[in-house]
Amino acid sequence: DNQVAIAKAGAIQPLVDLVRSGTDVAKMEAAAALWNLALNDNGNQVAIAEAGAIPALVDVVTSGTDGAKEQAARAFSNLAVNIDNRVAIAKAGAIPPLIDLATSGTDVAKEMAAGAFRNLAVNNNNKIAIANAGGIPSLGDLVACGTDGAKKEAAEAPRELDLSDDDDQVAIAKEGAISSLVDLVTSGTNGAKEQAAAALGHLALNSDNQVAVAEAGAIPSLVALLANGTDAAKREAAAALSNLASNNDENQVEITRAGAIPPLIDLANSGADVVKETVAGAFRSLAANNSTKDAFAKAGAISTLVDLVASGTDVAKKEAAAALWNLAADNDDNKGAIVQAGAIPPLVDLISSGTDDAKEQAVRALRNLAVNDDNQVVIARAGAIPLLVDLIRDGTDGTKAEAAGLLWNLAFNKDNKIAITKVGAVPPLVDLIRSGTDGAKAEAAGALWNLAVNDDNKVAIAKAGAIPLLVDLVRSGTDGAKEQAAAALWNLAVNNDNQVAIAKAGAIPPLIDLATSGTDVAKEMAAGAFRNLAVNNNNKIAIANAGGIPSLGDLVACGTDGAKKEAAEAPRELDLSDDDDQVAIAKEGAISSLVDLVTSGTNGAKEQAAAALGHLALNSDNQVAVAEAGAIPSLVALLANGTDAAKREAAAALSNLASNNDENQVEITRAGAIPPLIDLANSGADVVKETVAGAFRSLAANNSTKDAFAKAGAISTLVDLVASGTDVAKKEAAAALWNLAADNDDNKGAIVQAGAIPPLVDLTKSGTDVGKEQAARVFRNLTANYNDNNVAIAEAGAIPPLVDLVTNGTDGAKESVAGVVGNIAFNNDNKIAIADAGGIPPLV
Repeated sequence: DNQVAIAKAGAIQPLVDLVRSGTDVAKMEAAAALWNLALNDNGNQVAIAEAGAIPALVDVVTSGTDGAKEQAARAFSNLAVNIDNRVAIAKAGAIPPLIDLATSGTDVAKEMAAGAFRNLAVNNNNKIAIANAGGIPSLGDLVACGTDGAKKEAAEAPRELDLSDDDDQVAIAKEGAISSLVDLVTSGTNGAKEQAAAALGHLALNSDNQVAVAEAGAIPSLVALLANGTDAAKREAAAALSNLASNNDENQVEITRAGAIPPLIDLANSGADVVKETVAGAFRSLAANNSTKDAFAKAGAISTLVDLVASGTDVAKKEAAAALWNLAADNDDNKGAIVQAGAIPPLVDLISSGTDDAKEQAVRALRNLAVNDDNQVVIARAGAIPLLVDLIRDGTDGTKAEAAGLLWNLAFNKDNKIAITKVGAVPPLVDLIRSGTDGAKAEAAGALWNLAVNDDNKVAIAKAGAIPLLVDLVRSGTDGAKEQAAAALWNLAVNNDNQVAIAKAGAIPPLIDLATSGTDVAKEMAAGAFRNLAVNNNNKIAIANAGGIPSLGDLVACGTDGAKKEAAEAPRELDLSDDDDQVAIAKEGAISSLVDLVTSGTNGAKEQAAAALGHLALNSDNQVAVAEAGAIPSLVALLANGTDAAKREAAAALSNLASNNDENQVEITRAGAIPPLIDLANSGADVVKETVAGAFRSLAANNSTKDAFAKAGAISTLVDLVASGTDVAKKEAAAALWNLAADNDDNKGAIVQAGAIPPLVDLTKSGTDVGKEQAARVFRNLTANYNDNNVAIAEAGAIPPLVDLVTNGTDGAKESVAGVVGNIAFNNDNKIAIADAGGIPPLV
């Protein structure tokens, strides 16, 4: 009240005049009066400046008595609380004499000068002026050697000085201030501890100072202050530890080891809102280190963070969500603990009603949690999906990207794929690819990649116009965006219409470029896209014409395991329709690389490589090249020891290699293929048995291999297939028996002894047209120059169905039956039976 009354009575101007021209004692007393009048009174601060006090006080600080200097500096400390006065004091030339006072004045004067600097340095230009005038060493000396009051004021000045300039921060550190500030944190007065902790926190905004502060031993002292200091000191200690931990792995570990987490939890549970915000920020910084994450769960910090997300201030919610994001990264135990602590509902609520920054952090936390399959379900049930779609439409650039990334993770779940599309996510995701940031484009493409696993979604994504945009992204996006766009095209290309649309959109050339010079992941995705695109015959030609075959060959030889697998599968599609393409693939060196994959690739790569070799072997030149590359022993080994799928592909490849190639038939047999083929025929699935029967058919065409079948016990296996296999297996097994019986009396006898005649008769009665034809061929070979078989076949009831085939069979069947009838008619009883069955008219 007196401050106001004195000012109203007009005292300010005469006091200023006294400072200007009074006696030394009068100047000192008048300056002291102005100091008190300016204390916490902005009106008086303005009035004193307007009365011309600032230049007069500068003169006193420069050349007054010791007592007058003390009071003038003290007046500046209060006057500099006012924004305009900070500028005026500096312009009046106060900074150099205040530095002199801080350096060589009385103890009281040094304390007052430090207080003035503390307030003057709130102004950025003054920061620079104080540093340029040499103020930092003086403040450092005061922190180290001043009175308690001077230490407190000098400790607070660096908090202001270091905010805007790295050079100033480093200069303060070089002047020895850090070790002095650490001493103050340890043993200063309560006020000094608070200011010293604050100064260390601000110095730690500089990465070099982070190291220096830690090396000066600040961390244990700050942790102790966190536990035992005043409320204000605890807050400043938490802020300092947060800054020390920011992006500094070593400090994060040291702070955690020093026991910071339990007292931080206590502060978060009982402190004021501003303290909780600071603690949440500290947790965010500390949780970024994989070595510290387990400590949070052990100390019970996760439930505290969840509480802050649920009921903290906007800032606390944002920082706590960011801390949970860090804790959940690459730590499955923490993911589980976070969910068990009930984090998902408040995080979803934060997406709905938080600030933009808080929404982004909540989405990030949920994104890390959504790596877990069960969490994908929980997050969707909590209502996150519609909120995420809204964010993609209307959020900030950062939240759009993160929301798309979270949908990407959620879309690993089958039901979520449907739910995401139902709430209208596809069009905004496509728009994000069109006009989002580079990061957002990559995330949106990733989301479409997962969504496109669903058949209906493949159609919806194409209708939304995604394909041309994804092609553009493959062509000119960031490396990550190219990877995700290629992956999305890979899945979309499972759909026949999309195969056409993707090629029309110009995807093949940029995909070839990606397969040639993209990242390892991009190469794999491009190879997968080619595999699906090549199902379309026109695309096969386009891929070959655009030069895709060499790129795929290079990937088979030198790509990652995943790229090798996908690139190995692509030739299986590319080589079906065109001999030139088959030869081109071989010329590009793919065969030797595929053989290497069969030998030493991953299980999936072995399967695809075997399949590719099998399809390449449909070309006669490639049959030779594949064998010369050493494929046959590797395929036989795969036949014995591969996965079920790999065994099937190896059998198919050996079948194709053996087809009409005498040398390969012999080499395959010598390599020991027949026993594992028999095992497959006895225990494999129907489709495997069909493949094995086809392989036996090809191998049995060579006279040099036929004895090996009987020795290995294959004949009884083939008879079983004729009796109980699928239509395809029956046909192929009968064809194999036909080949085995040709010009080999021992095999003829073995086939009959194995009980082949009854199932062959059944096949002539009820098999497919091709099956009947193959059965007739077997009978023709069995009856050639083998009288005992002539009788056995007739006794088994073969004559009536054979006569029926003469009338109703295929041309090939009729031809074979005529040969059979000719053979068995050497037997008189059979002649009569053939006539009785009505065989003569159709034969005529």
